[in-house]
Amino acid sequence: GKHTIFAEMIGQAVYEATSKAIMTNILYLHYNYATYTIHRWFRTFLGLLMGAMPLIPPKPMMPIPRAPLNVVFMGVAKVLIIYFFVPLPDKAKLLFAAVAWDRYLREPPLTFHPVCIAGSMISACLSRTPDRVYNNPLLGFTCGSVLLIFMFFTMTLGAWAFNECVD
Repeated sequence: GKHTIFAEMIGQAVYEATSKAIMTNILYLHYNYATYTIHRWFRTFLGLLMGAMPLIPPKPMMPIPRAPLNVVFMGVAKVLIIYFFVPLPDKAKLLFAAVAWDRYLREPPLTFHPVCIAGSMISACLSRTPDRVYNNPLLGFTCGSVLLIFMFFTMTLGAWAFNECVD
């Protein structure tokens, strides 16, 4: 009864105060609603040119949502323009195309992502490690150092092989 009516009155007052405050700020910053709308359109266009950063999913293991189609087309166009029309050395083209790819297009699938590959390799090594390695500090330090060196050389070799394939 009375509490519901009171809550509705408070909600209506907050709504009116908020909408008036927003309109007052728009008029103060942009002088009228038309210039505010033009400013919004310009920012949207500028955002399209600059690319869309990937959205962060609500839970860490959820997939990252797809970028809008116009952002994907802009990214593909920039990568192709960099490769075919920019007079730079091949390695510089590759670097600029990678920056455009990272800015506009999605991450590679998780099965091919270098961080996921390294994590899977570490998990596989640790799952096969005997319990006595965890109980002995010296043995644990030695095995951990060997794992670090092995992973460093393995990932360095993979990066070198990738660069050779790209060249």
